[in-house]
Amino acid sequence: MAAEEKRSDMQAGVECVCPFCDAELDVSAPWCQVCQVMVRFCAVCGEPLPKDADECPGCGAAGEE
Repeated sequence: MAAEEKRSDMQAGVECVCPFCDAELDVSAPWCQVCQVMVRFCAVCGEPLPKDADECPGCGAAGEE
């Protein structure tokens, strides 16, 4: 899935969960509404990145957005 399509799906309400507390994320906010931790997202696929990830576990891309 292209990054643009993924971001579009996320904005349309596709569920995304916090990698720290597993709460559902509001992707329009840069932090988790439950645990108040800043969440980083993959620049390629748009998935939230685990706490100390150097690459996305979903698509393998390096870095963050």
